[in-house]
Amino acid sequence: MRGASAWGSAGRIFFVAARYFWIAALVASSAAFATACGAEGDAIRDAEIPLPPSPPYADADPPDAAGPSSGATPSDSPLAPADPAAAMAAGAGADAAVEVLLADAARHDELLVPFADEARFDWHYVPRQRPGLALGDMTELEREATAALLRALLGDAGYEAARGVVELEGIIRRDPGRYHLVLFGRPVGDGRWGWRFEGHHLSVNATELPDGRSSATPLFFGAEPARVAAGPRAGWRLLGAEEDLAKELVRSLSPEQRERAVVAARAPRDILTGTGREIRAPDGPPGIPVSALRPEQRALVERLVASYLGRLAPEIAEPWRRRIEPALGEHTFAWAGGTEPGEGHYYRISGPELLIEYDNVQDGANHAHTVLRDPRRDFGGDPLAEHYASSGHHRDG
Repeated sequence: MRGASAWGSAGRIFFVAARYFWIAALVASSAAFATACGAEGDAIRDAEIPLPPSPPYADADPPDAAGPSSGATPSDSPLAPADPAAAMAAGAGADAAVEVLLADAARHDELLVPFADEARFDWHYVPRQRPGLALGDMTELEREATAALLRALLGDAGYEAARGVVELEGIIRRDPGRYHLVLFGRPVGDGRWGWRFEGHHLSVNATELPDGRSSATPLFFGAEPARVAAGPRAGWRLLGAEEDLAKELVRSLSPEQRERAVVAARAPRDILTGTGREIRAPDGPPGIPVSALRPEQRALVERLVASYLGRLAPEIAEPWRRRIEPALGEHTFAWAGGTEPGEGHYYRISGPELLIEYDNVQDGANHAHTVLRDPRRDFGGDPLAEHYASSGHHRDG
């Protein structure tokens, strides 16, 4: 009996030891797998980002479409300038891109919504069901056309920032193909039309006006993470300038200025002005007027505004800047939260010509949201009211 008992004890010891080593091996292999996945997930290659990179000639004259050694003539080249795809690739703009997108009639049900539909004002930046054609379901040519639309509105810098939002989506292991393009009407005659490109942390709302102007707001960019911790993209901060300039401004304030500028000790978890058609006025004090800042502090505000307008094509940003500049003193700067790394923070610049809102609170202040809005011309504005206001007509009878 003692022998059997000894063998039983040894068997139990062996079983426990084997179980321990099996668990240890499983944990080790799981950790190794997670590490490998993490390293790969911290950055995705250009080929894996559904939005194509900017062409190498984005800031220069594009090369001949046929290429120097293709042997094709302009008339028989598949990229000849008369072809909508060629015009799109050469930077012809939104109309040519839309022509490419609508070339396949089978896509119309997915892509087209009437301009007058209220869905045009239903924008958001959270993961949800959306109308339109998903980036992941597009052909390569449709993606190029979508990129052309975005570049025409945002310019090269804004386009690359939007592409950065999509890249971050891959880094946090969400599907970067779940961004949708929807067209509100189409460029026919002199009527209005528009489009939206939207998904998690990105909402680009364009309205094309009969006079050739484009409205590009509301415009939302987010960054999760705000700072990439590891991998080939370690240290990357997509919205770094927007954070750093605002913190520099807050740190420059005198105690008396801080009393007016700091509206709360704790930052809100999200933007306060909402995602409606109209800008929602936040509760509480408005902050310090830009007119109450010293010249070097006002210069920081101007640089901060320029960093947001830099997301737009120059032909859209410059007229807006000219509206903002003489009225900048009428705008206010509000801050909430801390200024040290890891402390949640929020700011807002608001007034008659501009709204900028920023928050970075979630995930240990490593999850930033920004929105740029035009109080006069979001979604194209009201051209008749704007005409009356600017011309002085129809006042007091």
